[in-house]
Amino acid sequence: MTRLAEGATRLAPIGQRELLPSLGKVLLASPLFVLAPLYRPWHLRWGATDVEVAAAMPGDEIVARPSFSATRAITIASPPTDVWPWLVQLGYGRAGWYSYDLFDNGARPSASRILPEFQHLRVGDWVPMASVVNDTTAFKVTELDANRVMLWEKPNSSWAWTLMPLAAGRKTRLIARLRTNYYWRGSPASALLTAILFEFGDFPMMRKLFLNVKRRAERRATETTPARSAQHGDRRTLDARGRAVIENAVEIALSPEEVFDYCTDLTREPEWNPKAKRVERLTAGPIGLGTRYEAEFLTGDPMTIELVRFERPTVWDATGRSPRLDAKTEGRVSPTDDGARLVIRMELKPKGTLRLLLPVVARYMHRQEERNLAAIKSGLENRPSI
Repeated sequence: MTRLAEGATRLAPIGQRELLPSLGKVLLASPLFVLAPLYRPWHLRWGATDVEVAAAMPGDEIVARPSFSATRAITIASPPTDVWPWLVQLGYGRAGWYSYDLFDNGARPSASRILPEFQHLRVGDWVPMASVVNDTTAFKVTELDANRVMLWEKPNSSWAWTLMPLAAGRKTRLIARLRTNYYWRGSPASALLTAILFEFGDFPMMRKLFLNVKRRAERRATETTPARSAQHGDRRTLDARGRAVIENAVEIALSPEEVFDYCTDLTREPEWNPKAKRVERLTAGPIGLGTRYEAEFLTGDPMTIELVRFERPTVWDATGRSPRLDAKTEGRVSPTDDGARLVIRMELKPKGTLRLLLPVVARYMHRQEERNLAAIKSGLENRPSI
């Protein structure tokens, strides 16, 4: 049985506050839609090199002689692990399409953040393009290789996404190929509607999708007020939702697998965090999605921590809760020429009177995390084995 992509829900009615901005964006972009057939040869390969256009991609065999075949590409100054989450949450009623929301998301704004409830896409799931989900209005996921390849299919159409690491994993080349056959003999009316949508609407919407994925994935580098060191590339900021956001990075002369396994085994945190008194596992079995821990620190209340994303050896996310503090940790590991680059991003949301101390908490935790990453690096590189 095919399931709807996890977390997809029926959308609530919208008001003028959401509708009018969407309508304005469409009106401003109307020349792109109306004139699209005139610059078709150019937009069918927007951003892509000759090699990328000629290269085989997943799903090419599904539509052997397409009426429409577009290969588009863009370079994103973030690793694949930071681009992938924006792609797997695509869909109507999910994160939207980061495009012209009036057309493809019921005029509701597309998500501007990673939504954990939509991160567990699986082969066989539907990716909706409309409120009614069937094999005409939704794509089905047929191939999924985290941070590398995603393929969607529906009758007479395929949509492939590939992510290629660049600059030792610090950048991403995002390539998408959309192929469809208008199938005039089988259903002329349906073919005409499809042709209109693709020939006039596809490029403006795909262009905006690509640019907004790039903007969102790179946003961490531009939305913060940097407190940056040349070695670590660290950042901290306070956001409008009352959170301290802290990001630190370090390069470690060990494999991504070794770094990932060490960091996701939180029982080892007292080895590198002097503020951690003890950390115990609350769940049995191998460490993975859903593993829970209880952590006790020298100050503050005990915290329950759960791994809510686990993609070895590149990505993990954890959420932590205590009576006075909520925390989210995102870990990203990418290969380098000499080992691995570890990026840790923390979002801290104090509760109660502790919220008044948010700036102090941010500064303190930034310095503490700098020391913690240095300790992880030193400990791992000087251990005979993990």
